[in-house]
Amino acid sequence: FDQANPRNPFRDYTIVQVLYCSGDLYLAHKDMGTDFHGTRVRQQGFSNTQSALDWAVDQLDLRLQSLVIMGCSAGSIGAQVWARKVLNTFPAKRAAVIADSFAGVLPPPSQHSLMHRLSGCDETIVPPDLCVPSVWRDVTVSQVFDRTMEDFPGVAFASINSKTDKVQVFFWTIVTAAFPTSGEPLTINNETYLKMLNRNILQRYD
Repeated sequence: FDQANPRNPFRDYTIVQVLYCSGDLYLAHKDMGTDFHGTRVRQQGFSNTQSALDWAVDQLDLRLQSLVIMGCSAGSIGAQVWARKVLNTFPAKRAAVIADSFAGVLPPPSQHSLMHRLSGCDETIVPPDLCVPSVWRDVTVSQVFDRTMEDFPGVAFASINSKTDKVQVFFWTIVTAAFPTSGEPLTINNETYLKMLNRNILQRYD
């Protein structure tokens, strides 16, 4: 973010940062019951992201020279889920999507349950055929990202992950504990994480 640094490749870019603390994969716009203190929990990740995009539309020329959609950790989920809509909104001459440090190493049934609970699926960010109820309940973040890659062949896509990642391993435990599935362990080690990352996700892109 140091735009005074001449080595910063983004020093001449307008940066729009979408902050996140809702724990809803940038998908929800609903109340989700109450917390331990009896306070109503509002998860508005979708609405918050949409408001940032609306601001950018009002402030910027829609025909950009260069567009980079980037997110790290939980922000990587937002980048993967929202890339389609941002690319459609800003048809730039050059575009790239960078998903940093979250690839979706989660038990598929647990991820299905999480996404289905958070959102009824919004066709402005997810392809309509994936929003069919019988399909949406089995959709993962990776599948949404895969479709965006297929539909935007002129855009550069990258997924950055390390061989060990305590946060992604912790995400596995949180999601599995909330949505237990038969046959899946509550915890995994770094070796298992790396195997799942390569076998279930990254090798599809080779």
